[in-house]
Parts: sequence; structure tokens; C-alpha cells
Amino acid sequence: MDILTFWNSLGLAHLNFSNVTMMLIGSVFVFLAATNRIRSVILISMGIGMILGNLPALGLESLGLFSEGSIFYTLYQYTMRGVLPSLILLGIGTMINFSVVLAAPRVFILSLASPIALLTVFLIAHLSGFSLGESTAFAMVNSACTAASVFFASIAAPPKVLGIVALVTALYVGWFPQLRPIVVKLMTTGKERRYRVRYLRPVSKKEKIILPIVAILVTGLLAPGAVSLLVMFFLGNLLRESIVAGRIIQSIRGFCFDVLNVLLGVVLGMSIDFASLFSFTTLFLLVVSVMAFVLSIVIGILLAKLINLFAREKMNPLVAAGGPAIMTSTSQMARVLEEEDKTDNSLYQCASAVAVVNFITSIVIGGLILNILV
Repeated sequence: MDILTFWNSLGLAHLNFSNVTMMLIGSVFVFLAATNRIRSVILISMGIGMILGNLPALGLESLGLFSEGSIFYTLYQYTMRGVLPSLILLGIGTMINFSVVLAAPRVFILSLASPIALLTVFLIAHLSGFSLGESTAFAMVNSACTAASVFFASIAAPPKVLGIVALVTALYVGWFPQLRPIVVKLMTTGKERRYRVRYLRPVSKKEKIILPIVAILVTGLLAPGAVSLLVMFFLGNLLRESIVAGRIIQSIRGFCFDVLNVLLGVVLGMSIDFASLFSFTTLFLLVVSVMAFVLSIVIGILLAKLINLFAREKMNPLVAAGGPAIMTSTSQMARVLEEEDKTDNSLYQCASAVAVVNFITSIVIGGLILNILV
């Protein structure tokens, strides 16, 4: 074997500018997420996927994302068919406690914030020339759940935007919340932020078992386009509250949420190429997603202020500032409260409850849109 043949057998000989750039960007995402500068675990696996997807595929065609028979091809097909996102929602459902939702029905009024922001993004995207399917995928970034946004993108939008939608959603969850304290400080007074949440009534086990059953029936009838996501989500919650299923909850949570989220991130990272990342679509999606994030907080706070005009017991507007990010709202809310030297566990719980209902209503709205498109 001469030197030229040996050199051509190396991946280094086939690297180009786009490969190197994408691998560097993937490495940056991994570093930022691993060091907690961006609070998103899935961004670590997406960064690894971006690195892996841009390695020269010499002799490795059997490992390619679009090589039939490879493990990544199989995972990609499961993603496109909604299998992985639905199973991840099953895992998320096991982590949600609906006690506060049942004890404080006012959270349903505050849950109007995210759907309004979602529909705003949908209209802006469609009026900007994007198709109804792409507009739906862009709007579902506001669900603040990578699995949910990918589910809708795989059905409604072309495959080329799938990875971008997932990447922006990961940033929505992990990076955008740094804007929340700024918006909250601008929209509220110190007095409002110190309103105490009244004691919440205890919720019985029977109520928490009935809720997911009723929710499956209602959301399934209203939004059949998203029924697989909603059924799996509420099934996970029902298993959480079920006495006989108690021993399997940790297994479901560990596999469906933790393991599958990592695999989903790798596959989605591999699907992002240089052309799609550095495009007008990506820039547009980032801008409208930031706008939707801020808008959901602003609308939530305004709704809380509106309730306070008529309510005898004042509501702390911080409760409504969580947005739909069900996995991060509590921790981000804590940052605001620490600045005020104020800690109130009921406030954390109520903020998380509003975020959960925002999340569910966002998926229902997405399902309603799919009813029209599909």
C-alpha cells in the first residue's frame, strides 16, 4: 500500500469545511450542556449526533442514518413514525403530579398563555410563506418538549426541518429560560412577587386516578391527531398513581425518558446538516421561538393580574411565568425567588402545575391543527 492509498483510506482526507464546522458546533453544544451552561440533557446527545453524522463514512455506510439496516436508520424510522416520541411521553407522564392542578382550578385560566403564543407563531410562520405543515412544526416548539415537537414535525413538516425543530426546542428548554427573570422583573412589582399562595387542599388518590382517565377520553375526542402522545402521557401518569403498578414506575421512567431521550437526541443530531443549520429557516425559527417564549410569560402574568382584579385572594404572578417547560419551570422560578429572598414551596408547586397544563393544552392545540392537515 503506497502513501496515497493509505492517506485516502483515512477520514482526514475526506473532511471538508462543512464537516469540520458541524463537528465544532456539535462539540460546543456538548460542552455547554455538559457544564450546565445550557440546561438541556438532550443537547448533549444531539451534539454527539452532529459530530457522528459529519464523520466521513468511509467503510461505515452500514452505520449511516439513511442506510437501511443500520441501528441509526431503525431509530430514525421509529422517530418518524412517532414511536420514540410517544414512549418518551409515557416516561414524562410518570413524573407529573396533578395534585395542584386538581386543588387549584385557576391554573386552567393561566394555561391560555402558551396556546395563544403557539397560535401566534403558527400565523406568523404561515404568513411568512411557510407551509401549513412547517408552520405547525414551528409552533410546536412552544410545547417546550423535544419529543412532542418532533412528533408533530415528523407528521406535518418535511424531514429536512426535523433536526432544526428539535435543536431549537432543546434551546427553548435549556437556554431561553434565562430570559424569564428579566421579563418577570419588568412585568411585576416587588409587592406582587411577594403574594403568598394560600394553603392548597389535599387531593385524594381517587381524584388523581380519575383525572387521567377523563383526560384520555376528552383529549382523544378533541384532538385525535395527537392521541398517541396524549394517551401515553396520561397512561404514564395513571401508572404513577396506581398501587399495583408502583414497582415498574422507576423502570418506565428510566428507560422511556432517560434512555430514549438520549437515543432520540443522537438521531436528531445526525439529521442536521450544514445547509439546514445555516439557513433562513433556522434563523426565523429561533427568532419566533424567542418571541413566543417571552409572549407566553407576558400573557400568563397579565392573566394573573386580571384574576387579581376580581379575586379576594391575590395570586402571585410568578405562578404564571413558568411557561410550558414542565421539566425546568420550577428550577428557573427558584432563581427569581432567590433574588427576592423568598421561598414558598406552594409557589413552586403552583408554577409547575401551570406549566404542565400549558404543556397539555399546547399538544391539544397541535392535535387540532393536525386534524385539519391530515
